[in-house]
Amino acid sequence: MAHSVPRALPNAPKSLKFTLPVDEYRSIPIPGFGSAKLGTCYVRVTDLPSELEHFMKVNPRVPNRTDSGRLSGPVPKAILLTLRESPLDMSLKNVGIYLLVESAEQSKNKGGAGMLTVRLADADRHGIVNGGHTYAAIRQAIEDADEEEIEALRNAYVRLHLLKDVPEDKVVDIAEGLNRSKQVQVPSLENLRGSFDIIKAAMEGKPGADEIAYREGDSGDVYIGELISFIEMFNLDRYKIEVQPHDLYGRQYKAIAEFVEDLKGNRRAIDLVMSHLPDILRLADT
Repeated sequence: MAHSVPRALPNAPKSLKFTLPVDEYRSIPIPGFGSAKLGTCYVRVTDLPSELEHFMKVNPRVPNRTDSGRLSGPVPKAILLTLRESPLDMSLKNVGIYLLVESAEQSKNKGGAGMLTVRLADADRHGIVNGGHTYAAIRQAIEDADEEEIEALRNAYVRLHLLKDVPEDKVVDIAEGLNRSKQVQVPSLENLRGSFDIIKAAMEGKPGADEIAYREGDSGDVYIGELISFIEMFNLDRYKIEVQPHDLYGRQYKAIAEFVEDLKGNRRAIDLVMSHLPDILRLADT
């Protein structure tokens, strides 16, 4: 089964600052959002820092991987094919990587070479909001390459789109809109909104906490939709003797919609169930 395999370095950085050589960099204001700006440029794929893999929290989904850690799915495979067989085409065939950043500043070195310094101050707010599959494919291509193949990859460029000073409450909208080429699943968006934080808190330190998959590509064996079906089954304000939750398990999206609705208007019922969540999961296993 394909899933997400952690590929993090031993100590994931909380912030990241890196400098990239760029021939051209353009930044324009985003209308209607104050100081927010969108910058764009092309960079060599080999210049992208490996530490960016730690800055994927703002992305509603992560790339799927096999048990051996290899990328799976048609999108990464197509990107890998381009990188390996026609690296020059990468700049034309790929829409690029979108980064939420703290700052992006261009400078000119001696001889006129342009340098772009990018800072990500907080992994919870900054990072790859779209283009995670592209970045993962680039990293895999580099890791698999020998010296000759690395030289070929130096001819591959990817477009960076840098979003600065974007309001935090618009991050989910950005992720949803940019990922339209492959529709983001509702649970992944709700995870990004923080709707499942109450579940994470209830399960912290409890057996099975690491087995819950909260978004597309997570490695857990228990999908969040299944877990929320159990939660809603025990919501006695919604389901009583005359109203049975018989269709929740087969319609997990309905369960998630009800859960989000209860978070906004019936927290009492949710809080009651949360206090017994580990027991409910043990009961479901039994």
